[in-house]
Amino acid sequence: MQNVTRRHCAHSCQPLLCSSRVAAMQNVTRRLAALVPTIARTRRHLATQKQGDWTAVAARDYASHRQTFQADYARECWQRLSSRPAVAPVVARAARVLDVGCGSGEFTRELASHLPHASIVGVDISEGMVRHAERANAHERVSYAVIDFANQVPFRGESFQVATSTMALHWPGPDAAFLAGVSRFIEPGGVFLAGLHGQGSCQEGVDAFEKVAGLDLESLPTMFKRRSAAAWEKALCDAGFFDVEVEERTVATRYASVEDCQRRLAAAWPPILAGHVPAADVDALVAAAARAMMDAGGVMTSRLLEFSAFDSGVPDAFRP
Repeated sequence: MQNVTRRHCAHSCQPLLCSSRVAAMQNVTRRLAALVPTIARTRRHLATQKQGDWTAVAARDYASHRQTFQADYARECWQRLSSRPAVAPVVARAARVLDVGCGSGEFTRELASHLPHASIVGVDISEGMVRHAERANAHERVSYAVIDFANQVPFRGESFQVATSTMALHWPGPDAAFLAGVSRFIEPGGVFLAGLHGQGSCQEGVDAFEKVAGLDLESLPTMFKRRSAAAWEKALCDAGFFDVEVEERTVATRYASVEDCQRRLAAAWPPILAGHVPAADVDALVAAAARAMMDAGGVMTSRLLEFSAFDSGVPDAFRP
């Protein structure tokens, strides 16, 4: 049994303030309000440092090299996840879709062709990525925004039927605050779909960069978070998702030349190195890592996780 004491004020309490104190308080309020955007930018900057240093240059380079793996995978992953029996009806009726970690926006724009009746909002923690997406991948039903789900509350009063993400969630990893932030904007019965790198993924790239750069990549805060299927399933359930289904998939890509391998590495690995090696050395390290990978066989093994998770469980009408 709990005793709860509630205190009610029987009359209106309005303290008398002199005009000078009122003016001083208003001035303080204005100064605090002016600080809000700065605080938000600072938090986003600190969070970005834990998810790779995705500057405008990195956004441009990612966009120019994503055809080496990310582009095809994003399309194939969406097709697999959106056609799962319990997911397909939710996707079919979706009017608003959230692309979490939209990056340079190529697949966000492509989603508009897959979902002709939906409006799509692409969000990313990197301002450089979002600005590139706005310039290069505009569409009448697509908008973009800079959002840090773990540290701010965007889209007040808005909700989405589907949230999706491809090749992005390994950057924040199964972070509780991040997942809670995403969940907040999925309406009841909505679904979260994602494909990402899992435990042990891209080990050949890790080995190559550690060899040529002399770094312990796993110890770097900018390294992508290669976590297990079990870790993601637990984190999603702890964040309040239901009917979580995680599938593991392995894709081995063999590269025919150093140049092909270098393009794959140039898409996403420089932001991991940023701040840990001289900026002028990054391109040379990418080239050296590509040569090391080719010497070791020229294969990159992607150990991928693909999940669907419902905000309040699979709607009964959609259960197989």
